Amino acid sequence: MYRGIARGGRNVLFGFVLGLAALGMSSCGPSGPKLVPVQGKVNLTDGTLITYGHVVLYPDTSKGNNSKDISQGTIRDGSYSIQTGAKQGAPLGAYKVGIEAAKEVDPNNPYFTEWLADEKYVDPNRSGLTMEVVENPEPNRYDFKLTPHAPQKK
Repeated sequence: MYRGIARGGRNVLFGFVLGLAALGMSSCGPSGPKLVPVQGKVNLTDGTLITYGHVVLYPDTSKGNNSKDISQGTIRDGSYSIQTGAKQGAPLGAYKVGIEAAKEVDPNNPYFTEWLADEKYVDPNRSGLTMEVVENPEPNRYDFKLTPHAPQKK
């Protein structure tokens, strides 16, 4: 059994990430960096679509991406589209990826997070997920298949 982050905690974390993205945008000049569309699908290795969650891109400085921007997208019914600040898309470059894939919090049990995918995917340094944002991506370039989380007891 895992007592995870309650909905309020996840919203605070998500708000923090959005705040960091906004701060990053403030240092990019009037027009900001060039953004290219980033859209994909997220499902489990058994084919089950992730119905809700978040994808967050963290610039990979070890691969030369020194951007200060953090880009993110909300997963809805297995699909996501990345935004940087309030604009669609992400700057070109290499990223480490964090994905939160959990069911919405049950108001009758708000301190329990029912993870759909392994929790390691939330941490970009443990997830093993990476992305290279390019100008003209091939189909499915930004899709992810995640290992399911072990069954949990409420």
